[in-house]
Amino acid sequence: IIDLPNLPAKTWLKLSDIESIEKRRRDLDSFIKTLLLKKEVINHPSLRDFLELDLHIPIITTTGPKKLGELEELPLGVRHFLYLEKENILFLALSDMNIASRIDALLTNITFPWEKQSENHVTVGALLVYRVKHEEDSSSWEFERLWVKSYPAQTNILVWDDNIKVLCLGMDDGNIHCYRISTEFNFMQYEEYCTIKAHAARVMGLAIDSKKGYIYSAGEDKKFKISDLNYQENISELVVGNSPLKFLEYDVPNNRIFLANGAGGIYILSVATHPPAELAFIETPTKACIRELAIDYTRHYIFSASLDGSVTLFDLGKLGKERFTKTLANLKGKEKARCIAWRPVYKQLIVAYESGQITIWSTETGTALYVFEPHIAAITSMNWDDEKNRLITCSKDKRIRIWDLPFEWESYKPSEDLHVQFKKPEETIKQTDFAKGGNDNESDDEDLSG
Repeated sequence: IIDLPNLPAKTWLKLSDIESIEKRRRDLDSFIKTLLLKKEVINHPSLRDFLELDLHIPIITTTGPKKLGELEELPLGVRHFLYLEKENILFLALSDMNIASRIDALLTNITFPWEKQSENHVTVGALLVYRVKHEEDSSSWEFERLWVKSYPAQTNILVWDDNIKVLCLGMDDGNIHCYRISTEFNFMQYEEYCTIKAHAARVMGLAIDSKKGYIYSAGEDKKFKISDLNYQENISELVVGNSPLKFLEYDVPNNRIFLANGAGGIYILSVATHPPAELAFIETPTKACIRELAIDYTRHYIFSASLDGSVTLFDLGKLGKERFTKTLANLKGKEKARCIAWRPVYKQLIVAYESGQITIWSTETGTALYVFEPHIAAITSMNWDDEKNRLITCSKDKRIRIWDLPFEWESYKPSEDLHVQFKKPEETIKQTDFAKGGNDNESDDEDLSG
C-alpha cells in the first residue's frame, strides 16, 4: 500500500496511567481515521472485513469487481493464456513453479548416450486446451478440457494466428513449438507442425506474420529473431542491447515491433524491410526491468510496467515520428509490477503485481482508485476486453479467473486524495544508438523460483 500513516508506537510495559491510555487511544483513533481517507485502502476487502465497514458504516460502500467464473485446481501454475472469444476456446501454458521439483525432473529427464531414446518424461510444462461455455452477463462459466500436451521444459508464451490456424508456444529452453489446429473439428484435432530452435534462453515474446509466413520472437538471450514457418528455420537475428528481452508486441498494420528489456529500454523496429530497421530507442526514467507494455495505437500512447513499481507514459507520436517519442508522466506504485492493461474509455490503468494484487490507477489524477487481490500468488498474464468490460487473469496459484469491472469504482468520496501524482520527467527521452542497452542490474528474480 502506498503512503500509509505511521502506526502508533507500542510500549514494552503495560500502560497503567489514564493519561497514557488516553493518548494511545487518541493516536489509534487518528491512525484509523487517516487510514480511511485513503481510497485504495478503504476499498481493500481485508480492511473492510476487519473493521466491518459494510455493517457499521453502510454509507462507505464501494462497487468492486464481480467474479464471473474461474478455472481452478489446475495441475501446474499458469504462465500465459489465450482466449478466443468467437470460438470460445481457451489455451493455457502451464509450468511447474517449484524449483526443487524442476531440478528433480531435469535430472530424471536426462538421457545418457548409452540409454535408449524415449518419449517418456517427467512433466515440467504443459499446453491445455479448453472449450468455454457461458452466457452473456452470466456468472456461470463452464470449462471442458479438449486435449493436453506435456513437455520436459517450462512453457512461457502463446500466440495464435487465425488466418493459418497455427498456434505457437515459446519455451524456457528457447524452443518454439508450432501446431496446426483444425477448426473444422472444433479444435479437437491438432498436428505437430514443427519445432524451431530459436533462442539460447527463455522465449519471452512471440508474433506471427501469416502473410510472410514468419515468426517474430524475443528471448532472454538478448536476441530478436525472424523464423520462417515454411522452411522451419531462422532467417534473421538482431542482438538488441545488453539486457535480456522481456516483451514483444507486433503492430500488424504498420509493420512495427515493440521490444522491452530488463534495463528499462524500449526498442521500436520496422519489419517492413529485411533486415529490420531501428526506428527508435527510449528508456524509462528508472531504467528498471520492464515486464510488459500496453500500447494505445489510436492515441499514440505507450505504458510500461516495471519491476520497481514504476509506470511510465510515453507519447509515441504519429507514424514515422517514433524517434521523437517523449516521456509524458511517471508514477510509482507497489514493487514488482508484472502486467499492465489500458482502459481507454475511463482513462484508467490496470496493473497486476507479483503479490497477486491488482491496482486500478486513474491517469487523470494519478491516484489509485481500487486495490483487490484476485490471486494468492504472482499474476502472470491478464487480458482486458474494453467492449465487454471484462478482465481475465491467471496466476502461479494454478487458477484463471474472469472478472466484470464496474463503471465507477466508488460512491464514497473522502476529503483527501491519495497524493501519488504522475510526475513529469526532467528531460525528454531522446533517440540513442541502437546497440545501447545499459547494465542488466534489475534481474527477474521472482521467475528464478518459478
